Amino acid sequence: MTDNDLKYRYIKSKNGITPESLNEIENIFQYNRDKKPIGEIRQNLENYERQLIERIEQMEKNQLK
Repeated sequence: MTDNDLKYRYIKSKNGITPESLNEIENIFQYNRDKKPIGEIRQNLENYERQLIERIEQMEKNQLK
């Protein structure tokens, strides 16, 4: 994932963010790049997307019943 992909997916997972949160994200990725918070964001995002896929699959299974 590129930084922009990661930021976009993070914002989408949060259903939007505040200007303050956007400033924090830009600070982490651009101005004071820090690999630890970026790794945490990546891991949280991967977990969120995995859970989302599992929920969708479960809903599809329930519809077939």
